[in-house]
This record gives sequence, structure tokens and C-alpha cells, in this order.
Amino acid sequence: MRRIESAHRRGISLLAAALAVVILTSGCGPLQGQGSEHAGEAEAVETVVSAAEVQAKEEKAEDNVEDSEGEDSTAENRLPVPGLPHAFDLSEVPPYAGTVWADVNGDVPFFDEAQMKAAVGMVKDLPDLPPGNLQIYGELDDLGRCTGACALVGPETLPQTERGSISAVKPTGWHTVKYDGIDGNYLYNRCHLIGFQLTGQDANEKNLITGTRYLNVEGMLPYEDSVLAYVTGTGNHVLYRVTPVFTETNLLAAGVLMEARSIEDPLVQFCAFCYNVQPGITIDYATGESTGPAFHGSDEAVETLDSAGKTGDSAGETGDSAGETGDSAGETGDLTGETRGAAGIAGDAAGETEGTVGDWKYIINVSSRKFHLPGCESVKKMSKKNMQGWDGTREELIEMGYDPCKNCMP
Repeated sequence: MRRIESAHRRGISLLAAALAVVILTSGCGPLQGQGSEHAGEAEAVETVVSAAEVQAKEEKAEDNVEDSEGEDSTAENRLPVPGLPHAFDLSEVPPYAGTVWADVNGDVPFFDEAQMKAAVGMVKDLPDLPPGNLQIYGELDDLGRCTGACALVGPETLPQTERGSISAVKPTGWHTVKYDGIDGNYLYNRCHLIGFQLTGQDANEKNLITGTRYLNVEGMLPYEDSVLAYVTGTGNHVLYRVTPVFTETNLLAAGVLMEARSIEDPLVQFCAFCYNVQPGITIDYATGESTGPAFHGSDEAVETLDSAGKTGDSAGETGDSAGETGDSAGETGDLTGETRGAAGIAGDAAGETEGTVGDWKYIINVSSRKFHLPGCESVKKMSKKNMQGWDGTREELIEMGYDPCKNCMP
């Protein structure tokens, strides 16, 4: 019906333009007797052009209305358009030096005031907004590479069904290759930009890149788990954006930029670059080809990929971007955000968090939902991804559902 009405209005505009030409060229109307014949012609042309401009504006406005009703409309989603922020500069990210992530922009996401205001408005409009309007995925570029994804993660976006297969998707730079020394032996995973556990996206080619096992489990997963733990624990929402960073025409991303900020409170905030590297492996980012220690295991005894995209080996280890991780002891993480890898506990290369607490009044663990004094021994053992500072009152934290640590008794 809207398109029919649009055609009708455009027909009226065309008729008005035609009538203007007839009236002006016949010498009738308000231009008659006002100035020379050439002046009348000039004004007639100007009037016709004006009518055409009105028609063009109406058509553009109508197209915008129709676009705003589309399923993937950015205007209706009101989410930041996927893609690298203009202020981000890869040259300012330090080279990989043993730690899988590096804080960017002082750990403050690049969301501007207008984007945050729009996100607040979206939260206020819930539950009227369809779940599809809470996430947006950028189109693949000319080389078939992902350009980014953004979502307002909340209880509404969490998966309602079991995870399906993603094995049919072959992201740029994909190679099925195994090496000794890698958990599960496979070098590459199909990495969700926004993890399945946050938005329920399965085989969405706009949301899957080729990433090393190290990037997927040690780099991205702790951030994903911390957001999930916060959302499930509070029922609140997080503006969350992940952008793959490609250099020139490389098919394999150098890494991903991960940004997040909670909407209803200031407890979740990060901005980090996770390196798409694998210790001990040399990677050609132009093609995704690699070299490293030869693989000596047998196919029957090592990791296999099942239809759900999850991985496991004969020891029963599991781990992928759905949130499950394991080491040689078969330990697995759960929705509380706890993760374990080859080092045993998620964290930085040394497992230390000392020096990151600053001058905060309290230190919050968004996973365990407890708060501590900065000097508490538990803070020193806390994963950086679950750590947030708080300068408010003790009563405010308790009101938000956080429990005081029983050791330091804040």
C-alpha cells in the first residue's frame, strides 16, 4: 500500500511539473507581461527545475521511509554502523609481545555520545523492538572479508535454540591445518565476531572470520564470557562491537578490535585489540598459509569437528567460541565466565593483575558478582576481563546485586 501511495504522489508531482510547462509556454499566468520574453523563459525553466527538485525530494524521502522499514535498516536499529572507528589506528597498537590482547584508547570504547544516547533509547523502547533490530552485521567487502558486527546484547539476544553447524562457512584465509603444540592441534577456528552465546548467530558468514585457536579461546572468549556473565546476572544491556582489522588486501585479519559499554550502569567497559596469532606458528596473512611444528598425531586420536562446530579430542577436551574451554585436565568453563586454557587460568601472560586496580574505591568481579577492596588477595588472582573499578558507595553495589567479599570485608 505504501508503494502504491508513493506512485500516486509521484504522479501528481509529474502532472504539476507538466502543467507548469504548459502554463508558462502559453504565456499565461503570473509571468505574462513581466520582463522580456527571455526573462519569462528563464523563470519558466527555473520553475520547472523547482518542480523536478520537489519530485526528487519526495522520491528520496519515500525511499528512506521504505528503507527504514527493512529488516536490516540501520536507522531503525539505531546501532553504530559496523566498521573500524575513524579514530582507531593499527599503527598505534604495539606489536604482539606474548600477551594476546592490548588495551586500546585507554580501554575506553570509541562509541560517541550520540551512539550511546541511541543505545539508551533502544533499551527504553524494549520490548517493542524486534530482536533482529538489536544486532547488525556489516556487508562483506570486495574480497569477501567480514567488516564488523554490532549488537545491543541483553537477555533478548541470548540464544533460544541449540547451536547449529557452521562448517559450511569458509571465511577468507581459511585453511584446515594441524600442528603439534596447539590445544586440539587445529590452527584455525571459525571465529564468531560476536559469540554465539551472546546473539545466537550460527552460520552467518558476515559474523565469521578465520582466527587462530589462540585468538578464539585465549583472546576473545574471556571478553565474551564477561559480557555474558554480566547480562545473565543483571538482566542489563551492553553495547558491543567487534571489528576485524585487515591490512591492505590480506585475507587473514591481523586481529579484532573489541569494544563494549554497559547501558544501565558503568560496570562493563573495555576496548582491546586481540592479536590473530598462534605462538610457535609463522602465518602468511596475505593468504592464511602457515608453517610450524609437524603434526604427528593420528586422526582417530586427535581433535575432530562435530556438526555443532565444537571441538574435542580423545581426552574429552572441549572448547570453541560458544563458551566452553578446556586444558589437558579436561577442565571446562561455564556461563560464570571462568575460562581455562593451557596456562590453567585465563589472564595475561604472567597471570598477574597487580597494578591495574588504580585508585578505585572498590574492585568488582562482574563474573562472580562480588566486590572487594583494592588490596584484597582475590583481586590479585582475578581475571582482567572480569575486573571493573567502582568509586560509588557500598550500598549502591549491594543494591545492584553485588555481594561483599568475605575475606576483605569491604
